[in-house]
Amino acid sequence: MGLLGRSFRAPSLAASAALAVLAPLLPLVVGAAPAAALDGTVVGTVFRDYSADGERDALEPGEADVVVTAYDASGTAVGTATSATDGTYTVAVAGAATAALRIEFAIPPAKQAFLRPAPLGADNRGAIAFAAVNDTGVDHGVHNPDEYCQANPTLVTGCLGYGHAQGAIGVLPALRSFPYDASGAAFTSTATATPAEVASFAEVGATFALEYDRTRGAVYAAAVQKQYAGFGHQ
Repeated sequence: MGLLGRSFRAPSLAASAALAVLAPLLPLVVGAAPAAALDGTVVGTVFRDYSADGERDALEPGEADVVVTAYDASGTAVGTATSATDGTYTVAVAGAATAALRIEFAIPPAKQAFLRPAPLGADNRGAIAFAAVNDTGVDHGVHNPDEYCQANPTLVTGCLGYGHAQGAIGVLPALRSFPYDASGAAFTSTATATPAEVASFAEVGATFALEYDRTRGAVYAAAVQKQYAGFGHQ
């Protein structure tokens, strides 16, 4: 019989131990404050990687108008910027749920016809890079694949001739071609290749500037007016 004629049972040792363990944990679970949002910046440069090696050389310029967007770990966009004329950008990060960020580089529509992400390297983390709030040097390289050619391409060069293009020099080559890896003195035993005739003076006359049309596989030559060098076919 207990006090005032009522009976009671003392809690078991196991139950007491459980209460003792849970009690310190309750304040950690109930009413826990959410993580504070993070603000800061991400800084870097977008550059034209002419050498396609993932490293920025001294003569490789910045690339403008590339859109850079930062996302936190929840996938929420927390800042965006556009690369300046010199390729630099600064993303102002606001309200990021995490310090870890995903940085995405988007080539603008006007340049998508010819620009592509360049190979990865020391200065190029890729079109999708991973960084943290307040990181610097988050760089990205782009290039134009059409500016490159196959191994050992054929080269074309112009020749100068004295006289009227329809005269004695008319049968001589005004444009010649040869392999890129050719060496030695032309038309001698040291030459590894013999230059081929592309056009004669009678056909094109005196020329100066050359341009290649990759789509048509054609070489365009600009006529030049020069003393003692006649124009070609009329």
